[in-house]
Amino acid sequence: MVNIVPILTAGYGALGAGYKFFKRSITAITSPDDHSPTPAHLRSDGADFVPTKPLVLFGHHWMSIAGTSPIIASIVGLVWGWGPALLWMVLGVIFIGGVHDYFALIISIRHQGRSMGEVIRETLGSFSGTLASVVLAFGGILVYAIFLSVIAGALAKNPTAAIPTLALIPLAIFCGFLLKRGVSLITATAIGVALALVFLAVGIRYPLMETPIQLWGGELHLFSESFWIYFFVMYTFAAVSTPVWALLQPRDYLNSAVLVIGLLLGIGGILVGIPSVKFPFFNGFSSSVRGPLWPMLFVTISCGAASGWHSLIAAGTTSKQLDRESHGFRIAYGGMMGETVMAFLSASLIITTFSYQEFLATGLSSSSIGELFASALGAAMSHLGISPLTGATLGAVALAALTLTTLDSFARTSRYVLQEIGSRTPLRRPLVSAIFVTLSGFLLYKFVPFMDLWNGLVLGGLLLLVLPFVIIIIERKRASQPKPVPYFLHLVLPLVFLYPTTIAGLLYLLYIYMKGGNWVSSGLNLLLIVLAVSLTIQSWRRLRVS
Repeated sequence: MVNIVPILTAGYGALGAGYKFFKRSITAITSPDDHSPTPAHLRSDGADFVPTKPLVLFGHHWMSIAGTSPIIASIVGLVWGWGPALLWMVLGVIFIGGVHDYFALIISIRHQGRSMGEVIRETLGSFSGTLASVVLAFGGILVYAIFLSVIAGALAKNPTAAIPTLALIPLAIFCGFLLKRGVSLITATAIGVALALVFLAVGIRYPLMETPIQLWGGELHLFSESFWIYFFVMYTFAAVSTPVWALLQPRDYLNSAVLVIGLLLGIGGILVGIPSVKFPFFNGFSSSVRGPLWPMLFVTISCGAASGWHSLIAAGTTSKQLDRESHGFRIAYGGMMGETVMAFLSASLIITTFSYQEFLATGLSSSSIGELFASALGAAMSHLGISPLTGATLGAVALAALTLTTLDSFARTSRYVLQEIGSRTPLRRPLVSAIFVTLSGFLLYKFVPFMDLWNGLVLGGLLLLVLPFVIIIIERKRASQPKPVPYFLHLVLPLVFLYPTTIAGLLYLLYIYMKGGNWVSSGLNLLLIVLAVSLTIQSWRRLRVS
């Protein structure tokens, strides 16, 4: 049987080499200029536009784009075998995913911190821009609804994770207060992490089990899944309305520190235990669970390899906090690399802990994948002398913390997009748009089979991957800049792969949904096909006249 250690070493080595080798050629396309003030300085308001230390912003960007998606996606993508999944993660992030995130950030920076929808409106025309903005806003709300369900289910099924997860909220506010008072980043981080570990122990000792109580003549179930749903709806509304320095920045940075501890322990457990791979390297070009390898592997593993939805964050919250343009590469490209580190480790833990048959027997739902990950992380940590319960709890806390981060980051970016779309309506006001986002996400969770929309949402992300590459090409052509090798390597080649993959995925899923009578998802796919056609026509026209 194959040993996982050389596979993990080769994967992480390739990521490090890709970051170092391609940094100069990628940044040469955009020529970062630290003499040009960023929107964080030009539009500084102390709430959304706030110049931020690069390490803190890296933590925010990494945690916001990640969530549990790279964990779930990388694990589900193993249905075709571990070889195609791991290979796509590494090559995808080096040549497409990291480049996309960096371009999206720089494009937004040079358009006054606007969302990608507004940039598209300005570059490709109002119809494409409006349609893209609607897709972005809906996508952010749908992500919020999905992760609302994920975190509620995770805490209901893992009661030992409830207290340490909840504790991260006040701890983040406390760390934000310390940073605002001038306490060094290292000191504030050490205090926050130490307290988080204390609450981890408290959570294991005092799990918040579902508890029925009598209230107003009826029975209320404290700490049940429905209880957590309502709790996090209220939390999200408060979080998207709070200045970024008070909660968003310190919470994401603190979560990243906790996650790094979990990742290091997981990697350490693998290196000490030296487990063997139990999965097949390749399981065929077609899967009864997910369909054909092309294009569905690239649809399934988007987060962790390449996802256009990251433009909601890169051109949303991150672009409004970037202190200098030169910080952009390490934050955006590096943050995307960090997501792949998570995805690669998650897949490695699963293929060394469970057999392929055990893996398929779970049904591959989001909740079952989360439980698999927590168990596998606990099993890896047991090689370091850590009890399986502690390891599984840390895994569940990491999942919940990631979900919490993505939950309100995507809700906040949807608020930004709605304010832009409704600039002449009451939606332009942050409070009104915050109410609209949180209420819409809750109603989507409550009354719409939102998980049926997930594949379409991922394909929408694959479509959105194309946009920064197209915009950079158009703007370079307008500036009559030369086309060196990096132009073709980092712009043209990704488009040659992405466009046919996106269209093939949209058509395949449309066929599956219409065949199954899933008209809601069919409608979303048709909307995305219209957007793809519109972007193709408008891009061609702009390139011809540029």
